Amino acid sequence: MDVDIEITEAPDDYSTPLVSRIFKSIPEVYDRLFDVLPAADLCQVRKLSRDARIAVQAYEQYTFSPNKLLRRFFYDPLGFRSLQARTGTLISGSQALQLLGRCRWPDSDLDIYVWKESALEVCAWIKDEGYTYKPLYFQTNDLEQTLKSNIYQVLMKDPVPIDQLHEDEAEEILEDIALYNHNSISNVINFEKDIGSKVLKTQVVIAKYSPLEMILSFHSSASLCLATVHR
Repeated sequence: MDVDIEITEAPDDYSTPLVSRIFKSIPEVYDRLFDVLPAADLCQVRKLSRDARIAVQAYEQYTFSPNKLLRRFFYDPLGFRSLQARTGTLISGSQALQLLGRCRWPDSDLDIYVWKESALEVCAWIKDEGYTYKPLYFQTNDLEQTLKSNIYQVLMKDPVPIDQLHEDEAEEILEDIALYNHNSISNVINFEKDIGSKVLKTQVVIAKYSPLEMILSFHSSASLCLATVHR
């Protein structure tokens, strides 16, 4: 049974004993409550008291921190954010959506959108984090050589003999062609890192024009979320 609870605004110096106990306790107590509250309700909780406002601010600072997202993929999240600042790199796709939606999909990868001029630097940084370059079926094993090519031109120049492939393999390749054959994409580089319990996957999508233009033209509104170096 759904119960609607209306939270009214309270002055800054208002605080009941119950409110004080909740929001002056350790964060794990009220974090569990905040995790299930919609964003609009979190705004209302801020109005309960000064302690509540401080608690919500601390929760939001941690929950929506890019470091929390990046720590799942990199040993050095601050190092990656420094790389973002130097190169204008953006994060979009499912990870940005999970960050803003306060949810987690364990098997999802990290999608990084970069300028063509910065692609080599970004890929080198990712390799230094322990990732291995995993070429697609139409790419060479030489990363630097692959970065010099254009994915659209490669697909048009060397069409895949779909009729000669196994059904499952052909289906996967057709999905790749439909996904990557986009005029705003210059190239796509896949990386993987085996950490024992799972395989982490990071995908570097290289823009033909700019990362932001590519995201705006490539994604639907459902995944139109992005994370910059600042937020």
